[in-house]
Amino acid sequence: MKALKVLEILSGLAVGGIFIYAAWSKILDPGEFSGLIGAYKLFPRWSLNLIAITLPWVEMVAGVMMVTGIFRRPASLAVLALCVGFLFSLGWAMHHGYDISCGCFGGETEHKVGWSDIIRDLLLIAGCLFCLFAPKKRRALV
Repeated sequence: MKALKVLEILSGLAVGGIFIYAAWSKILDPGEFSGLIGAYKLFPRWSLNLIAITLPWVEMVAGVMMVTGIFRRPASLAVLALCVGFLFSLGWAMHHGYDISCGCFGGETEHKVGWSDIIRDLLLIAGCLFCLFAPKKRRALV
């Protein structure tokens, strides 16, 4: 049981750390992130700035919660939902043959959308699921 708790903590640190890192450059340059989101052609143009401003802060808060362990389960659920949305977006871009930057970590990379992004998001989902469904320590009523 102790090993499962250690794995839960390590999963929270890994997933949360990745989300904090991913959010940071997007928070610093929301204009660039807005352009990266627009390249997916999923959202109306009028919504891009709002998404670019709010999404990184959601990622940051959820990442901090996972790293610190404060409300780790709700944070895991939020990150899980984000990752499912990211998977959909990546699949959309790949299906349509868009030669675009992933945008996952802001514009700091020339990395194009591909299978490595899908695999990364699936691993993040696995970490979220582990944190979400890890056995809770039960307290005695007495």
